[in-house]
Amino acid sequence: MLLTHGAPAGLQWSEGYGDLWMENFADGSLTRLHAATGARTTVLDAAFNPAYGVVDGDVVWVADWSAPQVTRLNAVGRARPRRISLPTGNPLGGVENIAGGAGAVWATMPQAGELWRIDPKTNAATRVRLPYLPTGVTTDANDVWVTVRKR
Repeated sequence: MLLTHGAPAGLQWSEGYGDLWMENFADGSLTRLHAATGARTTVLDAAFNPAYGVVDGDVVWVADWSAPQVTRLNAVGRARPRRISLPTGNPLGGVENIAGGAGAVWATMPQAGELWRIDPKTNAATRVRLPYLPTGVTTDANDVWVTVRKR
């Protein structure tokens, strides 16, 4: 079964809503698949490269590998994509990893050497300074862990 326009890059489960979300890096699309019925909808076709996503409550957040931005979509009802720009010092760097928890959405931009904290209530992005290049990020309800590499 073809689930996206091309090969999916990432897969997230929307607990409570019964949907799988799949990013397709190659054509810039995002597909929602309702697991119980098999119904699928491409909810985003844009000139960006979705690489990783995370479902946090009733919101789906998708990293843009090719640009300093994250896209926010509703996990229920109409997706209504909204782009959140990250005011980086390196506009050519993209978001390589994303996580939701500890009261925020976290995004890493290794090329720019930046970790971003996005407030899910206001969509305000704040840079978190680190002495090393942040690569991976994960969270639980209270803590954030970041893998780093030497500059």
